Amino acid sequence: MKKSRMTLGLLVMLSCLLLRSVPATALSNPAETTDEISTMVQEHIDKAKIPSVSIGIVRNNEVTYLSFGEQYDSNALYQIGSTTKAFTALAILWLDDEGVLSLDDPVNAYLPWFCMKYNGQEIPGSDITIANLLYQTSGFTNDESKYPKAKPGMTLEAYIRTLAGCELSFYPSAQYAYANANYATLGLLIEVVTGKSYQDFMSTTIIKPLSLQNTYVDPELAAIEGNVVPGSRLSFFQAHPYDVPVSTASIPSGYIFSNAHDISRWLQIQLGAIEVSPQMRRIIEKSHQPDENHFVNANTRYAAGWFVQDDGTIYHTGGTPNYSTKFFLRPDTGTAVCVLAN
Repeated sequence: MKKSRMTLGLLVMLSCLLLRSVPATALSNPAETTDEISTMVQEHIDKAKIPSVSIGIVRNNEVTYLSFGEQYDSNALYQIGSTTKAFTALAILWLDDEGVLSLDDPVNAYLPWFCMKYNGQEIPGSDITIANLLYQTSGFTNDESKYPKAKPGMTLEAYIRTLAGCELSFYPSAQYAYANANYATLGLLIEVVTGKSYQDFMSTTIIKPLSLQNTYVDPELAAIEGNVVPGSRLSFFQAHPYDVPVSTASIPSGYIFSNAHDISRWLQIQLGAIEVSPQMRRIIEKSHQPDENHFVNANTRYAAGWFVQDDGTIYHTGGTPNYSTKFFLRPDTGTAVCVLAN
């Protein structure tokens, strides 16, 4: 059984419980629901032999933390995978709100060498905008045969330069296609327009102002200061330690480290349950507004680092070779769940 299959089952189960918690009767006895969740999570972990899982459940502006497996508590750090994208997107929206850039700006207004092709012809620079990257409509996909992932040691600029001149899979704005390259490029744009490293800007402008005390954009700092849960991979029906070097160029699309406490706070902030500055509240709400022109599937659209369903559910998954995560929000009921697993 692959780790991803176990995590998918675990997350689907938790999302169902989240949706069930909408009625007041379910919220009136959270202890009973928590016991049910604990039993079901433990069953999944036992079957798939996952070493560690950490969960935060937000209900009625209160958070319940659950930890399973090896002896790590809700303070332990995990890679959060592509749920990192909501952080990167928020930074881009902050820069847009500040007037430093505009989502309608062409990418090559800031990266003059960023020229792409379609059907063998170079695309006018004005046709690939920052919004195309943000909403996953640029023409990039996650096909690594066309758009190889960053190699260890690569800087953001070095990596994005390897993509310049590539043949896009579709013309920008023609459709939706999820691609890590979009968010790596956004990370480089942050560096270019601010004159700071992605790590420094994110820490000073997003992470610290939101009082996320145990969220690390720098993997080396996470290893020094935090209690990092080792990554693992399943083989021969057993989980084995599995370490994967983190490329600096990959961080904006999927390699922030955090824990259940900070992510639960992050979800409360998304729900509006924790007070933030008027500007931050404005851009968080904007990050939940999906691209109206393209569908992910019949009832889902992509927003700024979030998937948004027609029923009001907001979510994102994350998966690296040795960690898996998923975050769910139901703003209409003030409930949310985060799951972090290795």
